[in-house]
Amino acid sequence: MTPLCDRAPSREVRGSEGHSVGNSGPPVPTSRRKNAGANLRSIRSIPRQHAAHQQLGSRDSSAHHVVGAHLWQRPREPLYELARSASLWERRIAIIATLHFIKNEDYEDTFALAAILLNDDQDLIHKAVGWMLREAGNRNLGTEEAFRSHHYRRMPRTMLRYAIEKFPEPKRKAYLRGEI
Repeated sequence: MTPLCDRAPSREVRGSEGHSVGNSGPPVPTSRRKNAGANLRSIRSIPRQHAAHQQLGSRDSSAHHVVGAHLWQRPREPLYELARSASLWERRIAIIATLHFIKNEDYEDTFALAAILLNDDQDLIHKAVGWMLREAGNRNLGTEEAFRSHHYRRMPRTMLRYAIEKFPEPKRKAYLRGEI
C-alpha cells in the first residue's frame, strides 16, 4: 500500500454531467475548478486586504474559515504553492487552512502538506503541522497514526510533541524515545 504522504492528491473526478466531483459534497461545475491561479492570487491578497491578519492569532483563526472554506470545492493547488513559499506566513496558512477539510473528514491534503513541510526549519511551522496532525487524529486516529508512524522519526521534536500531546504518557514517551 502506498503511504498517505506519497500519494498525489486526487481532486478531479468527472461526473456524468461534465461536472467535477471532489471527495465529498455536491458536484461542482468544471468551470469553477480551472482557475487555480486566480485562487492563489486572491488567497495571497487576504493579509493585505485585512490588517488584522498581520497578527498570528488572526491568521490562525481565519485561515481555515477563509482560505480552507474558499478552496473546499475548488482546486487545492494554491495550498501546495503556499506550502512551498519562502514566506513563513504563507506556509503556515497553507497547513492551517486544511482544518476546514479536517472538519469535513477530508484528510488527504493535510497529510500531503505535512509531508512537504516535514523538513521546514521554522518552529511556527512545526507547531502548525503538529496541531493539524493532532486535529486529524482527533477525528480519524487510524489515518493520522498511519502517517505519524511512517514519519515520526524524521519529524522535528516540536511537531511530534504537538501531534501527540493528548496521548497517554507511556505512549507519548515511547514516541519521543523512538520506540514505537
